[in-house]
Amino acid sequence: MLRMGYGSKANFAKSVGLGRTTVTKFFNKQPLEYDSFKKICDNLKLNWQDIAEPSDLVETADNKLQEQGFEEQDLSTDIDVLVQDIREKIR
Repeated sequence: MLRMGYGSKANFAKSVGLGRTTVTKFFNKQPLEYDSFKKICDNLKLNWQDIAEPSDLVETADNKLQEQGFEEQDLSTDIDVLVQDIREKIR
């Protein structure tokens, strides 16, 4: 961060529009929202995929789906209906 001209975590957080606590969590390897994680990586010119743990990505995706009101059962039901619809059209 110093080499990039930010000076401190607080300055970096302010310049990228995040809270200092969020930036501190990032550097302490604590969980944080995907969008914030990606924003920090992008601004530090880091490849977020090289840093993220695969299990973290799955958990984040699951949380996003639940926030949007999707449940596993909803997704599998949608797929079942879609498969059935396609099978009927093929016949």
